Amino acid sequence: MARHGRREFVSLPAGRAAALCIFFSATLPRPATAAAVSPTPTPTATALPLLIAIDNIVAAGSTQLSTDFNSFAPGTLAENLTVSGMTFTPDPPGTWEIGQSTTIFQVPLQTPFQTLVGNVLYQPSTPGTLVITFATPINRLSCNFAEDQPPGASSLTAQAYTDTTLVGSVSQITTTGNLFGEGAINLTSATPFNKVRFSGNYAVGPTPTATAHSPSDNRNPTGGTLNTEPGTGTALPLSSGGGSCSVADQDSRWAVAFLMAVAFLMRLARGRIEQRAGH
Repeated sequence: MARHGRREFVSLPAGRAAALCIFFSATLPRPATAAAVSPTPTPTATALPLLIAIDNIVAAGSTQLSTDFNSFAPGTLAENLTVSGMTFTPDPPGTWEIGQSTTIFQVPLQTPFQTLVGNVLYQPSTPGTLVITFATPINRLSCNFAEDQPPGASSLTAQAYTDTTLVGSVSQITTTGNLFGEGAINLTSATPFNKVRFSGNYAVGPTPTATAHSPSDNRNPTGGTLNTEPGTGTALPLSSGGGSCSVADQDSRWAVAFLMAVAFLMRLARGRIEQRAGH
């Protein structure tokens, strides 16, 4: 203790001051550790649509049935086609219709296809399947097809049924084409069949997806894309905290804790000074 006139300056022992600082810092929440960090919400992945076009259907059995769709007006739904010996059932309904091969898939080009010409039966925007039912059993079916993906990126599967019993199946990857992949289906079964179901599939790697983020994800309020690890596409957390405070918030709390400890020490020192001055 030193005296200067009536003022006294009291210095606390270093150990007591340190203990007080530790006490105040211990009462504040610590920054979130790696184990306590909330995981980044899993984005909702939606498969990109795979659209199909088919042309030149030929079915052979005891009789031969065929169509190239050129006698139908563009926009005619598959359900409304009147092809001798064939009935078309799309799923979902209303998703297959007649279109011109030069303008389908919303890319009007003079020669978008190599094997599809004239009118085709295709999906304008909604993916799904198509079932063709034949009035008489057949053993062979062939057709040309195209899909709205580059050559080699997708395939078409044709499954043969006798009523509800699967009797044959073939999948063909697109092998040719300009902008869009094209191919040919040749389905043969020793057991006669009266239905064929067409479905499209991505042929290489995982199905491409479009990612939609939940509106409740408050760590991505602007709706931007997730951070990704370079070269991996792996989603990374957008916040190092648990979603309740940022790193800057935690730093400011530690600053407040330090100031509170200093203020407490100053009040304690003032009390000691006033106590000594009264004697």
